Amino acid sequence: MSRVVSVQDSRTILVEFAGRRSVVVLTGVAVVAADEASAADFLRRMLAGAWVLVEDGEVYRSPDALYINGEMIRHAWRTAPNMRYLGQFDPGPRTSAATAAPRKAKPVSTPARPRSRSARRARR
Repeated sequence: MSRVVSVQDSRTILVEFAGRRSVVVLTGVAVVAADEASAADFLRRMLAGAWVLVEDGEVYRSPDALYINGEMIRHAWRTAPNMRYLGQFDPGPRTSAATAAPRKAKPVSTPARPRSRSARRARR
């Protein structure tokens, strides 16, 4: 895991790992010159002070494992500008069915049994 130090442009970030700084160029990302400023700003918002996993130019943000290259390829900076990362969702510990509180059993109604012919005749 590396810490993002800065975003240089819409395709290049500077990361620090074990005290060494390295320049990482995002692979597969091509941004039109007209969108360069907004794309770089979007990348800064996504990676400001974040931890990332870098594998041969492929960048994944931690802890949500967001594929940064994919976000830049699909032009995500063109969406609503007020969207932002709010943090990791933690629903709490999961409980299994064995440890969960037992549920009350619902009463089961039995279907009415058809009467025999002799019982129906005697009733008449």
